Amino acid sequence: MNTPSVEAIQEFAVESSGMRAEFGRGSGGSVSFATRSGTNQFHGTAYQFLRNNALDCRRFFEPQRGIYKQHDFGWSAGGPLYFPKLYDGRNRTFLFASMEWFRNRVGATSTLLSVPTPEMYRGDFAKWVDTRDRLIPIYDPVTTRPNPAGSGFIRDPFPGNLVPQARFAEFTKSLLKVIGEGPVPNAAGAPGTSAYVRNNFLNATGSSIDPWNKYSVRVDHHFSDAVRVAFLYNLGEHLGPAPGPDGFPGLPVPFNTGRAGKQTSPLYRVNYTHTLSATTVNTLYAGGQDWKEKNVGLNVGTNWKEKGICLKGAWDCSLNFPMITFDDFASWGGIGGDGSENTVYSVRDDLSLVRGSHTLKMGYLWERLHYNGWGRANIAGVVDYRRLSTSVPGNNDINTGGGNAFAAFLLGHAYGGATENDRFLGQQWRSHAAYFQDDWQLRRRLTLNVGVRYEFTLPPLERDDKWSDFTPDRANPGATRPDGTKLPGALRFAGFGPGRENRRTLVPGYFRGIGPRLGLAYQIGSRTVLRAAGGIYYGVVKTSSGSAHFEGAFVRFFTSSTNSGVTPAFLADDGLPQFRRPPFVEPEFANGGDVSYWDGEAVRLPENYQYTLSLQRQVGESWLFEAAYNGNVGAHLMALVKNPNQQPWDLMEKYGRDTLLARLDSAAARSAGIAAPYQEIFKDFGSGVSVAQALRPYPQFRRINTWSGQGDKSGHSTYHALVLKAERRLSRGWTFQSSYALSKILTDAPDFFDYDNLTQDHYNRRLEKSISPLDRTHNFKISYIYELPFGKGRQWLTSGVVGSILGGWRVAGIQIYASGAPLMLVNANTFPIDAWRLNALYMDQVRTYENWVAMPEHPNWRGGDRYFQPASFFGEQSALKLGRTRPGDATRYNPKARNQWNVAENFSIARSFRVIESMRVDFRFEAFNAFNRSRFDTGSTNVTSPTFGVVTATVNEPRRVQLGLKLYW
Repeated sequence: MNTPSVEAIQEFAVESSGMRAEFGRGSGGSVSFATRSGTNQFHGTAYQFLRNNALDCRRFFEPQRGIYKQHDFGWSAGGPLYFPKLYDGRNRTFLFASMEWFRNRVGATSTLLSVPTPEMYRGDFAKWVDTRDRLIPIYDPVTTRPNPAGSGFIRDPFPGNLVPQARFAEFTKSLLKVIGEGPVPNAAGAPGTSAYVRNNFLNATGSSIDPWNKYSVRVDHHFSDAVRVAFLYNLGEHLGPAPGPDGFPGLPVPFNTGRAGKQTSPLYRVNYTHTLSATTVNTLYAGGQDWKEKNVGLNVGTNWKEKGICLKGAWDCSLNFPMITFDDFASWGGIGGDGSENTVYSVRDDLSLVRGSHTLKMGYLWERLHYNGWGRANIAGVVDYRRLSTSVPGNNDINTGGGNAFAAFLLGHAYGGATENDRFLGQQWRSHAAYFQDDWQLRRRLTLNVGVRYEFTLPPLERDDKWSDFTPDRANPGATRPDGTKLPGALRFAGFGPGRENRRTLVPGYFRGIGPRLGLAYQIGSRTVLRAAGGIYYGVVKTSSGSAHFEGAFVRFFTSSTNSGVTPAFLADDGLPQFRRPPFVEPEFANGGDVSYWDGEAVRLPENYQYTLSLQRQVGESWLFEAAYNGNVGAHLMALVKNPNQQPWDLMEKYGRDTLLARLDSAAARSAGIAAPYQEIFKDFGSGVSVAQALRPYPQFRRINTWSGQGDKSGHSTYHALVLKAERRLSRGWTFQSSYALSKILTDAPDFFDYDNLTQDHYNRRLEKSISPLDRTHNFKISYIYELPFGKGRQWLTSGVVGSILGGWRVAGIQIYASGAPLMLVNANTFPIDAWRLNALYMDQVRTYENWVAMPEHPNWRGGDRYFQPASFFGEQSALKLGRTRPGDATRYNPKARNQWNVAENFSIARSFRVIESMRVDFRFEAFNAFNRSRFDTGSTNVTSPTFGVVTATVNEPRRVQLGLKLYW
């Protein structure tokens, strides 16, 4: 999307270890490419690559091949800009253009859903039965009353399990009048059986398309031999995912909850190159890129309000269908939309000078990044229906409590609901960088590269100054201690005016990004070179996305039954309860919920300390061998480690599980001497607030979120690798490359966007350092091209019919053999401590690993076989059996518990046909995963889950075949 078509790229370069000072804003490496330009002669290509499931294999667990069709086609052309009798651009003005189109259709895996039966729409639940085909009674919520014979409440069942149509809610009737009855079961069992009402709708034909287009044009003009200008325009369009010709997977519209997406990415760039002298060149470039994304629900575009469907109290019910959710059946459509603009503007100037044995280069970069985001997912409202509204009051066990969520829908008794206002964010980050480097040929065999790069990022801005942030030491006016003082911890707001900070930003800039670079190349003899390099590198900062740090600017209103459905949250005919409308400039606004916290490090640059040492040796005229060591230490990385409002685990030992789970107003809390930390806590969290909530460091909040705004810069990593390479340059018709890496990555910040990686103990964050899920201990890759030695210009059969048939053929391959990824084994969190994940194991459980992996032989593998043997994990040391007061202390990701090796072989057979002297055609036959290897998933990695280690799917593609034709002229 963000790059031109491959046909428009002339060359690309990868800088990984020992990057010089001119490269920055990347902690791991840099990829640069040069686009093609026209020449004095017209040249071009046209091509078509296609795939079809008829040529492919099925997935291991699928009964038949799914729909998979793909076409990738396009053209490119370049030459002088020439208009007869008007302008002759040869030697002066050149044009190159390319267009590429990608079209595909992918079938969905067959899906079984549960939908209401036709008679349920008429209020008839006489066939609503449990898994043993016993009738499940439906209870009338308006008969709810206190139990005269004991505690709790009771209800009367509907006679005959029939809900009178006269009792149907007006909201429900208006909805059904427009959309009619929902999807009819098409895979139901016999009436009166469980199969009639559960998993009774099969969607086996749905498909999605994911097309994209790429267009680019480059114009070069030579004003003189010393002054050249180049302009590049590139447009990428991603027009999916969208419904295929047989509809989106899932329920039909308007019941389908899916949405279609579209992304566009225009790019503009202009280069001005001035050769000031034979030893001095200056290059100035300026450019911009605007990546736009728009996702729209399938029901958007119809004015449902005019059709009579409107949930009262929703922010705007004219835009799309309301979301209707059931706990017994598939949800109905209504997702609105969202989108964003990620715009980058940059200006750069590079000056190169050659002075004796010194090649000097210096430059400056200015860059401004924008994130403009909007969202209206639930703007038309959400109504949540649950069986608890028509069950025995408070009993959610369908076998003993009964009830049906669709009956609650007919009656209009909502268990919960939600809506939100339009959200728009306009965020900006401004960065500057300058560098200087010197390639100094100190001796004939020795070259030094010395440089330094300075980078800094200014504090982030928002278009309308809507930023907010948690402040740990500010008094919270909505959290009053028993003695009348205020608890610390409140919001602060950017902008100008009452209640605001009278400045546009809430965090300081970072101005210490000094990155020295040092490298050398020493030639040992005529065929051996020793290279070494090291330096400090800084990554890119982008502090926020989504709706983090905008507390008070927007509202997402949620409501839910406060007594497990004994009374509804609201009646659908009455609509959502009234709620306050934003903006709110109130320090206590986030009380009772989560709050975002930058922790003063929003724009601190991630740091990487890299060093490398390599030895290269040429053997013969064609072979080059290399052995290298690469090291990388990361610090201040974006992480998900801090959880500053977590309760200390010592509370488990001090009070015990039951007391922490108890209500704050319970006898257990009073017996332990625990009182409300502030007067408003029951207003903020409800009457059922727990002791554990009251014992948080800042009890007025749930989580203090340092990661959504990327304020957590506590991540650390180490990487060490031995790399061996062998390369054969093209000679006698064949070329070869191979590499082997023996490496290890340790980190506590493996993937910033993977919320499974959040810390389990904020007060002992050393437990988070482990092998990285990105670690691949062994990684071996080979690639090769071999041209058959037959035909014109080859070694044998240079003429004749046989030579013509066998000539022009070549074979190629890319093969990968890499270790599997380490796995994280967890427990369900049964503790009253706010931890996102819990280590399942303790060090005394992981001394041996022999019985961990139980891989059946491939030909005998069946769905449901286990990747792990559960008995290996449920000994006497189990946390659940011993009721431990702390999570496991084993390493988070285990280096010896991994998924399967990544083994893949991709082959190509191609032939070139010379049509005329200036034109040829290439035919290609390509097979990806040629041996159709299956890599099985590991099942759930939660040791308490019934699906722990149960294998039901593969994680790689089956063999895919691609055919291609390409014309060169």
